[in-house]
Amino acid sequence: MPDLLGQTPRRPAAVRRLHRALAGPDGQLRPELEGVYTALLRLPPHASLRWSNRRPTHRALLQALAVGTGPITHESLDPLAPAQIVDHLRALLVAGEALPERDEQLARLERWVTRTVARVPNAAERRLLTHFTAWQPLRRLRRVRPGRHITVGQGDSVRMEIRNTVRLLEWLHGGGISLAEATQDHIDTWLSQGSTQRHWVRAFLLWTSRSGHSRPLTAPAHGSELSFNVIAQDHRWALVRRLVTDHQLAAPDRAAGLLVLLFAQPPSRITRLITDHVLDTGDHVRLRLGCEPVLVPTPLDDLLRELVTRRRGRSTIPPSREPTWLFHGIYPGRPMDPSSLSRRLRVIGVQPRQARNASLMDVASELPAYVFSRLLGYCQKTADNWNTEASGFGPDYAADLTRR
Repeated sequence: MPDLLGQTPRRPAAVRRLHRALAGPDGQLRPELEGVYTALLRLPPHASLRWSNRRPTHRALLQALAVGTGPITHESLDPLAPAQIVDHLRALLVAGEALPERDEQLARLERWVTRTVARVPNAAERRLLTHFTAWQPLRRLRRVRPGRHITVGQGDSVRMEIRNTVRLLEWLHGGGISLAEATQDHIDTWLSQGSTQRHWVRAFLLWTSRSGHSRPLTAPAHGSELSFNVIAQDHRWALVRRLVTDHQLAAPDRAAGLLVLLFAQPPSRITRLITDHVLDTGDHVRLRLGCEPVLVPTPLDDLLRELVTRRRGRSTIPPSREPTWLFHGIYPGRPMDPSSLSRRLRVIGVQPRQARNASLMDVASELPAYVFSRLLGYCQKTADNWNTEASGFGPDYAADLTRR
């Protein structure tokens, strides 16, 4: 089979071993593997050897593809193991354009939902929960704008909802009660035996009540904890001073921490930033987080310049086009995983959620919701909610008294 230069007579050792690892029992490469072969052939020789010879787990994965049937797709890779090596191969194939890009957070969530719903003991209720997840939480996530991926927080919210719903159905089954027979007293008893996390079943119960699959059932709404899950403002500014002055910390960690503390950006958004989001005029740096670019203060501007230079100066590894992520991940062509960035921030003392909430509270108290949403990339509803949290409920209460 020709290599990237279209020459076959004499292959380097790494290329010969790669061809041998992907070849079937007859020594030939099946047509469906041409994209895999081409993508791996773009690797440097030492990396190619890792896949074809040095690492038994890597070589075993290629041999599993060699003896398989049908095209190589995301779905055909999903059941293979070990997962970390499969994810690495998937990233190589996406970067080499042998596979289309996919929202891996959403794909992992869908697989988790399938496994979790299978725990429901009653077959009819299992089908009912499958229908609910497909048309309620998962449908909302699949409607994310093209080019945007779901966040870790969005996935965790769906997991919380489905996990507690499964626990409720298991509890009812253990008491010999079906969902159709359950009363509000049963629901209240179950809610009283656990934490407030059980309130996440509310959406499922309202849906089954409206659709006639149960009696009218409900659970308390999940209360807002926006203004409670924050760090003190003096602690926030102490963290800012440390990130500004401590040059022993890695530049990506300092930049990410300042984006959380100053611009209320969650790790899921920070990791999706690309070099084109940084607008450098020489005198000033602006960062496009929302509709309007925001002016970046010193020294965050120099840190962003450093990240842009580092990303644009990288030698291409396997991708056919240079990656432009500001925070590059361990896999080719992929940004850093938000969970990994969150762990790195915690190591340097920045708790992402609490620090972001404190920053949001500060920004919302200073700027109108419309300006806040356009600068930081939040939807208008979220900006309105934070403005309400920042101003307190006094004005609303006074207005309500006046109307009465």
